[in-house]
Amino acid sequence: MKQIKGSIRFAGVMFILATVGSIVGGMMISAAVPDAGASVLTSANRTPLVIGVLLELVNVLCVLGIGSILASALRPGSDRAATGYAVLRTVESVSCFVAILAPLALLYSAGSSAGFTASIFAVRAGVVSLMVPVFFSLGALVLYSAMFRQRVVPRFISVWGFVAAALIFFVGLVGFILPNGLDESLQMVLSLPIILNELFLGVWLIIKGFREPVKEIATK
Repeated sequence: MKQIKGSIRFAGVMFILATVGSIVGGMMISAAVPDAGASVLTSANRTPLVIGVLLELVNVLCVLGIGSILASALRPGSDRAATGYAVLRTVESVSCFVAILAPLALLYSAGSSAGFTASIFAVRAGVVSLMVPVFFSLGALVLYSAMFRQRVVPRFISVWGFVAAALIFFVGLVGFILPNGLDESLQMVLSLPIILNELFLGVWLIIKGFREPVKEIATK
């Protein structure tokens, strides 16, 4: 039991690291490569690009760790929810890793053409705007609905997270339907609830952990 509580607290730390790594890392990569067609890196933007890549890699590892730990914690209450959450977070982490390949290619492909750089960053843009938010939000919807039913955290956290995850799914869906997606400022407004929720949940898990899960009743 003590080991499980320790793992849950570690998951709380990873929630915070994943949130910071994803946001700050993405911002640093975008600032370092404002022009997706740039084929030459200067000494001024190489360092922030490397740091941005490392922060996004931290996010990838944390997403995998969170999926594994929380799936194990939820399994006594619902094996199906635990498995679904683990699978969705694994796919999300793979998507996040694919997004890292574009700046990595720019770092290690000296002298590559502007067309090549533009192509790989176009792939990154598609992954970041569609695949990552969709799989992230689906995983979050599974997590918060399971936590609501099992009552492992106060229900206001689960409701808050579920609604916030639904907003992220909406952002990803609009990005798939509309070529230009939503305005960036509107995307940030819609993303703010889940950012705050994940930071709050991380702190909660570090301090309080999980309650004993309530076994879900299977329905036909």
